Amino acid sequence: MLIELYGLPGSGKTTLARKIAKKRGYKIIKIRFKRELFFYNLIFLINHPYKFFVQLFYLVSNSNNFKIFYFKLMNTFLDYNAKYQKAKKYENAILDQGYFLNVFAIFDNEQTDEKIEKYLSYLLKPDLLIIVDIPFYLSLERTKNRGYFARENFSNEYKIKWQKAIKKNNRVFLNMINSIKINYIKIDETNNMQERFSKDFAK
Repeated sequence: MLIELYGLPGSGKTTLARKIAKKRGYKIIKIRFKRELFFYNLIFLINHPYKFFVQLFYLVSNSNNFKIFYFKLMNTFLDYNAKYQKAKKYENAILDQGYFLNVFAIFDNEQTDEKIEKYLSYLLKPDLLIIVDIPFYLSLERTKNRGYFARENFSNEYKIKWQKAIKKNNRVFLNMINSIKINYIKIDETNNMQERFSKDFAK
């Protein structure tokens, strides 16, 4: 079984993944070496050539310069492809970051419902998507407390624009989740639902 977690920065995806992994014996999938990154992407390309090139097209068309293109290439496209391919080695695996985060990781601008839904139709889907829902203001607050939000090496102008897009695209995704053919569980981290969920899931 493959579980993927979705949530804004600071929503507690990594913490929840560790709890599930510890209590249920799931393997948290990480890509730690470049040889792993390229090896699993080669296998992914062989197995899913159409999805590989469609996702690459989205990456290129939503990158305004080489710096942001390279960042997305390494941290979303190649990393997520490799994780999905590596996860096949395990009976039970979990991704604390995966394709569905591209709802706001790929797009730098606000998107319509139709465009996000079309993009999602090209993604490989996990057996279960766990959505950790927190308000955007809380995401900003928590990431400020830990010292960073994301993409700290980019200009303030870019980050402000991107964060605005994150807020909109995340809400679009959450509003359309019932129309997407995927098994999912939605939990509210602001109401201690994550702790209760992790305990129940471990039974």
